[in-house]
Amino acid sequence: ALFQQTNGKWQKLETEHITTIAELCKKTDKQTVFCGELTPAAIDELTSTLGERALIPSPSARMRRCGFLAELGYIRLQKEDYDNAATLQPIYLKKPPITRHKNMAPLTAEEM
Repeated sequence: ALFQQTNGKWQKLETEHITTIAELCKKTDKQTVFCGELTPAAIDELTSTLGERALIPSPSARMRRCGFLAELGYIRLQKEDYDNAATLQPIYLKKPPITRHKNMAPLTAEEM
């Protein structure tokens, strides 16, 4: 996904999708912060291709931490900006291997 902060609020410019580093670099014309669990090879490719346009936070700032998510949720809660918990669903860029489509026939004994 691609986000931009405008007037102190984050806005999603592009939805979540799978791409390559090369394609991502082609679309990056401004200085951009790259977040997440980046491999050393991905960091090398981003910095060698984009130079100063690639801002890579320190490894500790790129780690998944439940406290960061809790803080973002708390900020939304204070603003009374929340979702209906009964309708929330995870976003998968790739289907987990355990997932079976609802309309598929049950597994046969041979498939188990």
